[in-house]
Amino acid sequence: MPILRKTAQIGLVIVILIPILRLLEVNLTALIAGLSIGGIALALAAQDTVKNLISSALIFFDKPYQIGDYIVAGGVEGTVVEIGFRSTRMMTIDSSIIAVPNSNMINDRWSIWGFVNTAWFIS
Repeated sequence: MPILRKTAQIGLVIVILIPILRLLEVNLTALIAGLSIGGIALALAAQDTVKNLISSALIFFDKPYQIGDYIVAGGVEGTVVEIGFRSTRMMTIDSSIIAVPNSNMINDRWSIWGFVNTAWFIS
């Protein structure tokens, strides 16, 4: 099992590293506290990015809508032009492109009208 092997390797490195750091008179309590605070700060900063990535994976696997579908989502309506890792881009009736974060697309109510030829709306 690769995960057990990786966990054992990390544990071995920690067991070897602690006595070496004590010999170098490094304050381990302060080091662990600093790493913990840094990890929390990184997790809070990356929260929206992780939400969008997970939402993107849900959209890619579930495929509730696809490129070319006309959808109404959270007060925005238009034809889906691109589904990216961070956002879904839609073209509105006035030909402007709107990027909606994928986390909003997952959480909002939306209705799919299916494939609509956007050439009908261009005058």
